[in-house]
Amino acid sequence: MTSELMESFMCVFVDSVSDSFYPVPQEAIGVGSAFEGWSPGDWDGVYRVLVPLNPPPGHAFHVELNSAGQMSARTFSVRVELVCMCEKEQLGEKLLCLLHHSQEELQHKQECSLLETLCTSSYLDVEKTSR
Repeated sequence: MTSELMESFMCVFVDSVSDSFYPVPQEAIGVGSAFEGWSPGDWDGVYRVLVPLNPPPGHAFHVELNSAGQMSARTFSVRVELVCMCEKEQLGEKLLCLLHHSQEELQHKQECSLLETLCTSSYLDVEKTSR
């Protein structure tokens, strides 16, 4: 039942962010005992899922290590970089290249990039992303 609900949610969500500059959700991964086939005696009935995100068109994600040079579970940053989409643009895709079109042209023809909506500086902002 939980997987069916998550699958339905993902279909609706993916449809709503296609042709946009929001991260693209991938298949949810169940986390914890409920998905491992066992549960502790005091289980609270909460299902936890991890939804990996791929960058939208024209963007790339780069995971950067913490100050000690390690990728700790809670102390890494995701830097967002714009990438050229001119080749895709020539293949007939609707989105303009964020690197090679003027800011004015981009503002008139498409919505803001991920850097303008969900980032602080060049890094994915956890607060903005989770809203």
